[in-house]
Amino acid sequence: GTPTPKSVRGILNGTSNYVLKLIERAESPETALNKARSRGLAESDCTRDLNGNDAAAKLSIIAWMSFGVQPSQVIPSQIGIRALTPRLVEAARVLDGRVRLVAECIVTGKGKVSAFVEPVVFPQHHAFARTEYEDNRVEVDLGWSSPLSVSGPGAGGEPTATAILGDLLNHSLRSNRRVTTSSVFECVPDYRPHRWLVATGDGWEVLTATRQEIATRIGKSDERGEAVAIARLELPLASPEVS
Repeated sequence: GTPTPKSVRGILNGTSNYVLKLIERAESPETALNKARSRGLAESDCTRDLNGNDAAAKLSIIAWMSFGVQPSQVIPSQIGIRALTPRLVEAARVLDGRVRLVAECIVTGKGKVSAFVEPVVFPQHHAFARTEYEDNRVEVDLGWSSPLSVSGPGAGGEPTATAILGDLLNHSLRSNRRVTTSSVFECVPDYRPHRWLVATGDGWEVLTATRQEIATRIGKSDERGEAVAIARLELPLASPEVS
């Protein structure tokens, strides 16, 4: 049978990916949304698409199928597309990267998985960076030389990549008691430090912090009415990393 994945991650929302691509082309978020609506790729209220709630709901199903964690027990850490995201996209360009909204569930310890939905900066050549407009992409790391991947349209009338993922994993029993030798997983917070790209009204910087520290920073900025946009970096160390 299929081994338990080390991680499953993907671009799971076509609307947000379409908006990010148009922001890359110097469109404002408002113009990008209007164009998405005119193409039938966005609803009149697309808050769930932009704040990561839609991707989080899909991720909870993926965590259930992949690791046997009940969807109600999967509470991802979330960072969505924010008002200052255009500045984040421009900063990523300076670092030779592209921003994508990614949902991920990853094994972080024995019997433990962590889940999160957040903007991620990928190198220009990365498969996620090359997933554009309304397309979705899912990668399953099974410990092989390269991840198992599927892709397809993720908005409008076409099937999403998460539906395709279901075809790949539908032979797995969807319970923590899949077989007597299966690992039992629980979803826990991720306390590991990561590198982040932070854009503010004053510029941008790269820093190392845990997701909890980043959530605190976003909360304090929101309380003060200060715009901020943040993405996790999956780029090689680069210089300069402040502007």
